[in-house]
Amino acid sequence: MDKMTSLEKIEREVASIWEDMAESRGYNRVVGRVLFILMAEGRPLSQKEIAVKTGYSLPTISRALNTVVALGTAKKMATPGSRLRRYRVEMRPADLMVGGLVNWLLVARTMYRRLSGVLGELESLENEEAEKAENLRAFLTGLHDSIPRMIEIIQRAMGEMNTSRR
Repeated sequence: MDKMTSLEKIEREVASIWEDMAESRGYNRVVGRVLFILMAEGRPLSQKEIAVKTGYSLPTISRALNTVVALGTAKKMATPGSRLRRYRVEMRPADLMVGGLVNWLLVARTMYRRLSGVLGELESLENEEAEKAENLRAFLTGLHDSIPRMIEIIQRAMGEMNTSRR
């Protein structure tokens, strides 16, 4: 068995970070790996090149590329005089991270509004399963009360990222 070089170990770890980020945004890990490969190579790549570099099948790479193109994260480019298509990343890594934070912020705000409504409904219950309602109320109140702090942290991180990109 071949030993991995130090650079290969680092690349594997960074690829894993991108896979985790993709997964945290609701995509499969292959999407993260494809984005990493496109960014790390710094040049347009074909599906076959990406498949070779990742070890994934062409159909798997095709699905991941369709996702990143649909999201606007990568662009499909024609090769003059050929049917071959190459793909390149259209966003900087920091922009991808900010996009993830924006999604989290939207989710947190929506969650806060919805939990406020649910807590209001719980308050209006009249002795219907009082103990169960109280346990649910306590759980939801803790979650509800933590969301403004989460929103504050996300907004601060987004501001810091925007400042560092200037």
